[in-house]
Amino acid sequence: MGHDQPRRRRHSLPWAASHCRPNVTPYILPKRAVRTRAAFLVSGGGAGLDCLAETTYFLPMRDTQPNAEAVLAAARKLGRPVEPDQAELLAVYLDQLVKWNKKMNLVGPADWRTVFDRLVVDSLFLADFVAGLKLPDHPLSLDFGAGAGLPGIPLRVLWQAGDYWLVEVREKRATFMKSALGRLRLPATSVFLGKAEDALDRLARSGHQATADLILSRAFMPWQKLLDFIRPMLRKEPGRPGTAIILANDPPPAESAIPGGWRLGDAASYPAAGSERYFWSFKVE
Repeated sequence: MGHDQPRRRRHSLPWAASHCRPNVTPYILPKRAVRTRAAFLVSGGGAGLDCLAETTYFLPMRDTQPNAEAVLAAARKLGRPVEPDQAELLAVYLDQLVKWNKKMNLVGPADWRTVFDRLVVDSLFLADFVAGLKLPDHPLSLDFGAGAGLPGIPLRVLWQAGDYWLVEVREKRATFMKSALGRLRLPATSVFLGKAEDALDRLARSGHQATADLILSRAFMPWQKLLDFIRPMLRKEPGRPGTAIILANDPPPAESAIPGGWRLGDAASYPAAGSERYFWSFKVE
């Protein structure tokens, strides 16, 4: 929490250690607090003003260190509880994200609770949505524009089927994700540093299948353009078509707006940051 700006106010705080009124009781510093200084108008026993004192005082500081217990409570508040072991991993990720964010601006100025309520919330509900889709037992999933690992890394804490690749062209963000995954040790979850259009070719050369079963996107590009872009990358076997998931702020589009070669699959809405957000799924034809 940043320091308060100096301000003038009438002294009514029994814990302000005034240099002007020696009979004022000083405040006992709590375990987590921020020390700052401000000018106070200190009122004496009478009606007049005794003096203007520069006062040292202390403000309680909001807990900025995520832990499993706090994550459990935050998830319950959002309406999608997690297991204690999942909360432990989410706390580790959030701790790393907040620390790196101070140097790299991964998610804008935010504490871990804000990140959880506004961004990780997508992953919580996405895990249930993906688990309900008809995917192969061991799907190959690509997360385009993975950025700081949202929604992908928290998603993998909750849903761990198949191989999951976080695809990111920006080196600093890819470095952060690799560092976070090194601490989390999530199964079959990796970072691909490079362009999205190069991902499958390079993965195929290293022994992976040449087409994906699932591609996820949040704001990677406009959804209609995205569907055209990823269509050659998705599996098209009969009975096993590839799936695209788009995270959106709007309800799914009308059938007439969907590009040829695609059909709208399952869709869902969920509460997030005071509004409704949506998952759309499309099946390639």
